[in-house]
Amino acid sequence: MNGFIITRHLQQNLAVINTEQTKVRYHLLGQYCYDICATGCQLIKTDKAILLLDGYLIPNNVEQLLNSLSKRDFNQLNHFDGHFSGVYITETEIIAFNDRFGGKTLYWQYYQKQLMISSRMSNMPIYDDEKSCEGGWEVLKYRWLTGENTLIAAIKKLPPHHTIVFDNKKEKTALSYWQLPSPNYDNQALENKVKQTKAILSANLASKAKIYKKVAIFLSGGVDSSILAALAKDIFDECLLITPVFKEAENPELDTAIAFAKTLALPHQLVEVDLEHLSTDLNSLIALKRAPLRHYSSLAMMAMMKAIPDDYDAVLYGEAADTLFGSNAIKRVITHYKWKQQSQFIPSPLLQLFAKFVPGRGQILLNLKKQTLRELILSVTAIKYSPAEMKVIRELLTCEETDIESWHWQKNLNKVNAATLRQAAQERILNSDAATHFYEAELIAQQYNKHIISPFFDLQAVELSAKLNDAQYFGEEYVKPVLRELACQFFPRSLIYQKKHGFPVPFIHWLEGPLADLVNAVRQERSLFNGAELEYFTVKEHFELFWLLINWLLVHQHIDDSKEKGI
Repeated sequence: MNGFIITRHLQQNLAVINTEQTKVRYHLLGQYCYDICATGCQLIKTDKAILLLDGYLIPNNVEQLLNSLSKRDFNQLNHFDGHFSGVYITETEIIAFNDRFGGKTLYWQYYQKQLMISSRMSNMPIYDDEKSCEGGWEVLKYRWLTGENTLIAAIKKLPPHHTIVFDNKKEKTALSYWQLPSPNYDNQALENKVKQTKAILSANLASKAKIYKKVAIFLSGGVDSSILAALAKDIFDECLLITPVFKEAENPELDTAIAFAKTLALPHQLVEVDLEHLSTDLNSLIALKRAPLRHYSSLAMMAMMKAIPDDYDAVLYGEAADTLFGSNAIKRVITHYKWKQQSQFIPSPLLQLFAKFVPGRGQILLNLKKQTLRELILSVTAIKYSPAEMKVIRELLTCEETDIESWHWQKNLNKVNAATLRQAAQERILNSDAATHFYEAELIAQQYNKHIISPFFDLQAVELSAKLNDAQYFGEEYVKPVLRELACQFFPRSLIYQKKHGFPVPFIHWLEGPLADLVNAVRQERSLFNGAELEYFTVKEHFELFWLLINWLLVHQHIDDSKEKGI
């Protein structure tokens, strides 16, 4: 096994025994007895406590971490980069914690007279496979788990950037030690923001270069990864650029990625995604996560991670750049908010008439008039399913549909404006979609002993992003003007401001080809839902639903296997 799992026996007077190097029983001052099993993580004993740490701090300043935990100064966790989770055990309590990114977390459950805590979901024993209604609906509608729920009702998890204290046999409420800063727009010119951003990103990379000499950069052809590659070139000893190539697909950003690499004169490896490994890779990731993958691009990341040479021990990852420096999805939320304000003064019958003549915008205005602001913000990360698809999804859970309870927007509705909405949408993405990407990237990276460096989520970069006014965040025609202007210092402006095609994974082709067996298995499945509902569904028109369903099927196969084996 990897990571750790500890069991606190809630009865006293158990013997103290040492069984093997990775499995130890501790008896702390007559309070509780702990079984600790740990492999591939740090186990540190002090005079008064035990620290179990899964993952990595950058830099690996464990003494500073111990000092913060001993003083219960949880806000200091905010200042540690890296992906990690851990527990700090004293004679009276357990303090559980994780990183602010979402790369690692902790799981716990009570069984009989035992409290079990694990750093990896795949290590948690399943005694009861009853589904969590809240967790199930969150996964089905959004394909992530952001609160304390998992798919198993008895197993809970720690949300990103949280701590929780287990004391007197009951856990206390999980507390967040980091929050996205409130909007603090200033009047500094765009060029000053560009200069500050460059300095912050360069300083972050320079601090990592003291630890890592060779780094890989996933070069997608976008602005974010190109900036990291350009800055890293003069900071690290060696840089390797890696770009995926999809068989039988258009690869619209490939030429741009190649042009970036030629401009930087850095080694550039084009990795053809092996279709024969897709099903195996999907199965192995779900076995670790025990929940559906958020996005099929994780399979492309798996292929890229495999291609990194062994002597490259870190990967530069551009996650959170869009959310912090300019997002089209958030721009759409702000636009819809303004339309919603307009719709409140238009009678519904008039809007219905308008929708007949202008179906697109008219229907949007009708929907916005009914939506709450919270629902509007949640839509930024929602998977769009048709009513027919939702009918199938509702059959996967026997409980009634629930709202997403893991996030409550508490802003004063009398003081709502575009700035507070932007912050709320950023917060939602960072705690859900971005955190899930960090988590899935870390699951992949740990398979190949790589560490992930995320300069855009640097604390100073986050603070700077809160100062960007609308013009500096949304731009005019193109979002992320600060990052685009920074990229123009290294690359031709025509490349940076060309039409963006995104990162289109040829997933329909995958579902019709290498993953077709899984699609057929879903169509024939009867234990999870009535397969007849899928009779007239095509992969081309319903690929998001089929992706969810094959994930859902594999998750439950692993849960059933784990329960049968007592794992």
